[in-house]
Amino acid sequence: MRQGNSIKNVLVLIQLIIIVPFILIVILMSIQQANSIFNEKVKSILVETEGIAKSENKVDEIKAVLKSLAITSDVKRLNKQAIQQLFKETIKNTGIFYNLLLADKTGNLIVSGIEVKNPIASASDRLYFKRALREKRFVWGEFAISRSTGKNTIHFAMPVLNEKDEVISVIVAVPIMEKVLPMFAAERRYNLIDENGKIVVSNNKDNIGKLFEHFDIIKDSEKVSDIFLHDKHYAVFAKIIIENKVFGYIADEVEFSKTNILIKSGFILEQLIIVFITFLSLYFTRKTTNRYLLQPVDNIKKRFESFAVSGELTKIDEKYQGELEVFKEAYNKFVEIYEETQDEIEKERDFWFDTFNSFSDPIFIVDKDYRIIKANEMFFELVGIDKNRISGLHCYDLVHKIKQPTVYCPHKDVLNKNLSFSYELFIEELNKWYLVTYSPLIHKGVANSTIHIFKDITKIKQNEEEKLKIERQLLHTQRLESLGILAGGIAHDFNNMLTGILGNAELALMENDKMPQTVKKNLETIKIITDKAAHLTRQMLAYSGKGKFVLKEIDLNKFIKEIYDLVKVSISKKAVISLNLNEKEPLFLQGDPGQIEQVILNLVINASEALEDKDGLITITTGKQWCDEKYFKTTVENELTNLPEGWYAYFEVTDTGCGMDKSTMNKIFEPFFTTKFTGRGLGLSAILGIVRGHGGAIRVYSEKGKGSSFKIIFPLSKMAESVEEKVVKRRELTNKTVLIIDDEEMVRDVAKGIVEVLGGEAITAKDGVEGIEIFNENRDKIDFVLLDLTMPNLSGEEVFRELKKIKNDIKVILMSGYNEQEVSQRLVGRGFAGFIQKPFSIEKLIEILQ
Repeated sequence: MRQGNSIKNVLVLIQLIIIVPFILIVILMSIQQANSIFNEKVKSILVETEGIAKSENKVDEIKAVLKSLAITSDVKRLNKQAIQQLFKETIKNTGIFYNLLLADKTGNLIVSGIEVKNPIASASDRLYFKRALREKRFVWGEFAISRSTGKNTIHFAMPVLNEKDEVISVIVAVPIMEKVLPMFAAERRYNLIDENGKIVVSNNKDNIGKLFEHFDIIKDSEKVSDIFLHDKHYAVFAKIIIENKVFGYIADEVEFSKTNILIKSGFILEQLIIVFITFLSLYFTRKTTNRYLLQPVDNIKKRFESFAVSGELTKIDEKYQGELEVFKEAYNKFVEIYEETQDEIEKERDFWFDTFNSFSDPIFIVDKDYRIIKANEMFFELVGIDKNRISGLHCYDLVHKIKQPTVYCPHKDVLNKNLSFSYELFIEELNKWYLVTYSPLIHKGVANSTIHIFKDITKIKQNEEEKLKIERQLLHTQRLESLGILAGGIAHDFNNMLTGILGNAELALMENDKMPQTVKKNLETIKIITDKAAHLTRQMLAYSGKGKFVLKEIDLNKFIKEIYDLVKVSISKKAVISLNLNEKEPLFLQGDPGQIEQVILNLVINASEALEDKDGLITITTGKQWCDEKYFKTTVENELTNLPEGWYAYFEVTDTGCGMDKSTMNKIFEPFFTTKFTGRGLGLSAILGIVRGHGGAIRVYSEKGKGSSFKIIFPLSKMAESVEEKVVKRRELTNKTVLIIDDEEMVRDVAKGIVEVLGGEAITAKDGVEGIEIFNENRDKIDFVLLDLTMPNLSGEEVFRELKKIKNDIKVILMSGYNEQEVSQRLVGRGFAGFIQKPFSIEKLIEILQ
């Protein structure tokens, strides 16, 4: 074994001595060659950029032309007619100008070489004009859109001086940029940047007018041209110098890396081929050595190792060379003799063990000292131990996990009395039940050991427990179902009674001119209490699985007053909160009070934190406003809002805190964004979701150091309509007949009273059968049917089907103490005209009938 390892180690060492120096040499040469290729590429790009900066400008030619014009006598004497002719000839002869102009020293235009549709009123505010007056030499301005040509250009200027070296006028040149700077005429991959860093020419039109990203580095560089690494990529630039001043820059970001250059040059491919050949040689060397030397030695070694561990020997069938073949033959002869000796012993032992292991139950044999002497396969699976580790272990070690026999162990009684014994045992680790049987094992008339049989009875026990569990669950389910049915029934019946209470109260209130003020106040109190009772029944319906919480009509001003105390205790002690509520008219909206409260509370808390523990004012303002498409474009989601124009209620939370800049405002509605040390409370993204879910929108205004304002708008609810409008709508049932089918007399009476107050005629039926008969007799007269869903004899669903058979286009409005979601699931797609949940108000019935 040591010889085999020694041979292998020596061979590996020899291979390493040969390969490692070669690989090191290749790596060093590769690094040197890679750096050389990369440096050549960088030099090539830099030379190309410098060439463009030096060759692509004709500004010197413009300078020469303007200089010659500035010294002519006609120009100095301001002979306008001669100057105009001179400018025209110069434009024609040079071919590099759109126009030449002359302005006096105040900037007013005197002469233009060509007629201009929109001549400049004055050049006094232009950079090139200011420079000409100040520097008294050839100058240029900024790149801009020319008024005369409508194209991107740069104006050049040359001052006209008198004998006292004073500026008497300024010649302004509007060049043809394609001829002055050829970059304007053809697409280049480089950017042309003006002296202020603004991109003037670029293949990417979106970049034109933007500041070049690395301009600060280029501007501060003392070099005329350079290439530098920035944010893991390279940028190259070259300065365009005119009269020892920087006219502009040729610059670009160079998308290349050392790896890309080496790939394109074929260098990496060459290195990969070298590495491949090296490892291929190494592979075949090792393969040959393994096949003809190491494998034969290792094969023989493994057979002896296997014999030392398991006592098994196997012959070697492979053919070897030389001394290894002689050794193999001697080994195979030894194996034959050993196998013949073991065969008969194995036959007897295998027969006994096959029989012992064929039992499906765990079995083990224990001697008089509690040691396990034999066990079958199922026992080893039970205790989870390898069969080779059982020697010397006691039964209480494995079965009971203790270090000594139990106080009472059947093993001794079985040995002494020569009797069998059984008991049930639960093993927690396996979560199984077993019936354990002890029997004496008699050898030559003496019981020296016991045989233990474990019978798995877990399924029997589980079936018994499952049966008991199912019985308990069934009883519990029946109780819950009974409680749910009871809650749903109570809520349904209670809603019928509340319908009568609420309806009669509202009918009485319609006669408010004929009753004392105290009676009217009491009726209003009844309405409020009825509404709270209806909220309780909705909770009961939700508990019974037959309803869900629904949106409520919210009086915005009243709601803010109700949560005012909660808001006050939630903010900084240094913050003063002020209410500016518009109570001239009611502001109603439909919403979830809990969610609306969260929006207000969190906006106020944010406003308090914006004060940064300083004295400040927080104001909550309410009002009503008309919102159209133009207004919605100023909200957070602007065009995506997609809300209809109309009247909206709003509340606005304003603070005098630190405010926000535009960058922060653009991010505040992003998920998880916060300006706090750690995020707390409801995020503005969640507030946006709540407002969007209520059909509203948010408008934000803020300035750094001047505070912030969050304006939340919601659709104005129909409850906000004027009393006059309601009176008109209450008479819209004139000449209309409504059939009311309900088994509750109080509900029928209230509904009938409401219909008649609205100017209509009401016919009532106490159940579905009577309702169908009445409808059949008056099918042409009846316009609407108010149908209760839950009735004896015939259910509302059955009556609904019969009514549709008689008159398919009849408008059937369902009534129920359950909510609309529950009813919709049962009658989805059936064609009912509407739904109204009990108890209902006059306004709700008006809305449904309309």
